[in-house]
Amino acid sequence: GNVDLFNIQVTDDDATVTPTTTIDLAVGVSDNSTYTGSYVIMAGDVTAGTFSNQAVTSAPNPLDPTGPPITDDSDDPDDTTDVDPDNDGS
Repeated sequence: GNVDLFNIQVTDDDATVTPTTTIDLAVGVSDNSTYTGSYVIMAGDVTAGTFSNQAVTSAPNPLDPTGPPITDDSDDPDDTTDVDPDNDGS
């Protein structure tokens, strides 16, 4: 991107994500932080035979602080069509 991002966080509606800290990224900088999501499989998940989940990374929009945040959903490792080799979000 071409703008700095601040207060980037990872959240998950179904799991507990650690750490809960946020990171900041300046233009041209990368970060290799690792986040872990924990979820206890429930009886209903076993009965259903499946459980699907997706984490979201978000940051306030630096170009429109009162607007919606910038977000990116985690990728599905089973979806081979969802590949972003240059990590540009497209």
